[in-house]
This record gives sequence, structure tokens and C-alpha cells, in this order.
Amino acid sequence: MIADMRTVRLNDFDLTLHVHDAPELVSDTLHRDGIWEAYETRVLTTLLGPGMTFVDAGANLGYYAAIGACLVGRAGRVLAFEPDSGNFDLLVKNVAAFPQVTCLQHALGRDAGTMAFALSADNRGDHRLSLATQETSVSVIRGDDVIDGVVDVVKIDTQGAELMVIDGLWQTLFRSRDRLSMIIEFWPAALEQLGSSAHDVIDRLEALGLNLWIIDHEGDQLVPAMPHQLHELVDTIMAPATGGFMNLLASSRSNVVVS
Repeated sequence: MIADMRTVRLNDFDLTLHVHDAPELVSDTLHRDGIWEAYETRVLTTLLGPGMTFVDAGANLGYYAAIGACLVGRAGRVLAFEPDSGNFDLLVKNVAAFPQVTCLQHALGRDAGTMAFALSADNRGDHRLSLATQETSVSVIRGDDVIDGVVDVVKIDTQGAELMVIDGLWQTLFRSRDRLSMIIEFWPAALEQLGSSAHDVIDRLEALGLNLWIIDHEGDQLVPAMPHQLHELVDTIMAPATGGFMNLLASSRSNVVVS
């Protein structure tokens, strides 16, 4: 049962979303602005089209899943993964009108099983898998075990579990590489906390043959980036000790024009 019924209107997509009660970062931002990550939303709108398949890893309350459902239409499909029960309840409610969306209450990872889950008090989007002992655990599945065929767009926002998600989804990503675009949170410190490496994420994207851009929210632009440049950033201004993070676009497209 969903106790809070606060709603926000996304006029650009003719959507009304149910959000969490205040205070909560994502929900409060949506309630105030009617949008979350404005430029990244525009990037996703550019990438997705009718009939495509969209995978949303770390779907939270369903903001991107619902927008994705509008963009791919009834001929497309959206697979939304969200392990947290409170987020998952809202996700299901927010995509209830879209039969093309499948919601799975699991985290995506490298190995199937369960993992400890650390909860954030004020940002449900910052719940995360953990290697430390926690009171809460969640189900983890491999993307390759549940996704068939090819995919067109993958969004991975999993607070440091991105490499685990990529590795468990590798066969799907590899067979989709000629049509694939990925939006990925890139946070070296969070990756390190889960025993991963930002350098390994870059290497995986390079192995898929994808072109890379930094998603510059402040400048509203995509900044082309070569793998060696990203490696240098991780060793300098984005070293884990700095806590710096950004989002990346990796795509088989040689040019992406965001309208």
C-alpha cells in the first residue's frame, strides 16, 4: 500500500507521477520543478523512439521508465529494475497505464543471489548495494538471465554498482552493440566501495566499441571523450578520494544531437 499520494505533473509527456512524501530529494525536486535531471531527460528523449527496448537499472519511482514508455509506445518495451520496496510500489503505480513496461523488484548485478542494501534517509535514489553488513538485503539478478533479444537504450544509475550491472548484462550488451546507447552514472568513489573500478567501466565501454561523451548538465551539452581522457580524469580530478561523479553517454551512434 502506498501511504503518500503526492503527485507531480510532467506536462511535456502528459504524465502524472506519484512521488514520495517530503522530505525526499528526487520527489521534492520533481514537485518543485516538474522535471528531474532536465538535460539528461532531453538526452533520453533523443535516444528513444517507437518500437525500441529500454532497460532502466535503478528505476527509483519510475520517472525515466514512465517517460521511456511514452517514447517507445505500445510496440516497444521497457524493463525497469528497482529493488527498494517503497520505490518499487511507486514505480508500479506510475507505469500502470503502460502494458509495455515490465517492473522487476530486483537489483541487477554480476551474480544472482542477495546483497546487503544500505538505505539513505533523505534520498531514496541513493539507496545502494553494499559489501558491509546491513540490516536490509535485496534480491540481485543478472540481466542476461531475464532479458532476451537486443536492447536499444540502457540507463544505469545504481550508486556504484554500475560495473556489476554491466558484467551481468554483458551478453545482452554485446549482441546489441551495433544499435546500443547507454546512460551511465560514473562515480569512482562509489564504484570503489563495491570493489569495482572506474577504469574497468571505461574498458568495458571501449570493448563494446561505443563512442563516449560526458553529459554536461551545467553546460547543457555532450562533451566528446576518448577512453584515455576518461582514464586521466579518474587518476586526477575524479580520483575516488575526491568524491567527484558525472554521467556518461556511450553509444554506437557517431553523433548525438540533443534537441
